[in-house]
Amino acid sequence: MVQVQRLSIVSNVDSPEIILIPESGIISIIGNSYMNNPIATYEPVFDWVREYIKSPSKKTSLILDIEYANSATKKIIYDLICLLLTVKDNVEIEITWNYYEDDEDMIDTGKQFEKSCKKAFNFIKK
Repeated sequence: MVQVQRLSIVSNVDSPEIILIPESGIISIIGNSYMNNPIATYEPVFDWVREYIKSPSKKTSLILDIEYANSATKKIIYDLICLLLTVKDNVEIEITWNYYEDDEDMIDTGKQFEKSCKKAFNFIKK
């Protein structure tokens, strides 16, 4: 039984909208992410995921629809994926990486994360 509550973080110019829905296993990050201190924005997300993976849904979907991310944010996103993948073996983890066809940087980042995490991603062209 999932004990964490839904968490929503509103986007602004340099930070994404983040929605975490425990009962349906949805973790969604949408928008730009290039704030000066991404740790402050993502710390509650890491806290939430740490609690969530103790009693996750049978299927968890991480949806990444990041238009632009600075290097600090990319590291945090990678760490978040790694943390999520520590969940129990009987839980299905689905990672969807949305990208624009001409955004080679974000495509390359997603492919690097997929290879490093040894987890197949669903790449969706916008």
